[in-house]
Amino acid sequence: MHAAAGPPVVAAALAAVVNEVTRRTPAPRDFPYFGLDHPEGATADRLERLSELGIFRFYERVLDLAAGLGGPARWLARRHGCTVLSLDRSRARAAASRLLVRRAHLDDAVAVGVAEFERLPVGDASFTHAWSVAGVDEEADPRAIFAELFRVVRPGGHVALQEWSRSGEASVREHLAALQAVGFGEVRVVSVGESHVDESTVVTLVRTRLEQRLEQNGERAARVLDGSGREIVEGPRTLCQIFAGRPA
Repeated sequence: MHAAAGPPVVAAALAAVVNEVTRRTPAPRDFPYFGLDHPEGATADRLERLSELGIFRFYERVLDLAAGLGGPARWLARRHGCTVLSLDRSRARAAASRLLVRRAHLDDAVAVGVAEFERLPVGDASFTHAWSVAGVDEEADPRAIFAELFRVVRPGGHVALQEWSRSGEASVREHLAALQAVGFGEVRVVSVGESHVDESTVVTLVRTRLEQRLEQNGERAARVLDGSGREIVEGPRTLCQIFAGRPA
């Protein structure tokens, strides 16, 4: 039986396949890896709304938490010109993200690190904004993480989260209550509807070639190609976007 492909293996294979494909078909500017480095549900329209309702403006400094392979961090850098610190608990995922940052020539805009989210290795009020795409809901103690976000986001700054919830409205209410408890204001949730974006022919081609490359190297591609470097959770889930602001 093949072993599941780890994030660095997937990232290296993805970079190689994209390099091959883009010799003939350029990748979209904001999606240098055709979106295959993004978590499930992180489509262009959803990221646009997450940044817009989260009041992300051009050329701001953003903390990207639970970053996975780092696709949303690179999207922020390309789309909005933000400077991003992309943090994940996993050294393997961080190594994979770092490779993709380098291959996308975004080293000056996106830094990648490893950290415990309850003790972020950054100073107070270091960021104008923070966001997380499909990361916080899996955490055991979101309130401790939100307390750290409150510390590192400057007064007047904003937090935006896009999360898959396995337990329906209960977990959403818990997140909202936890954000308010640590000091955030303007806390609100926006439901996320269907994203009607059909996968293009070139994305299907890249995905297929990536799977073939991994299988040729004795790796199992299934369940790691959602772009987060994490397993996809089965069962009914809902997708929502949560926003909050640190009072000025």
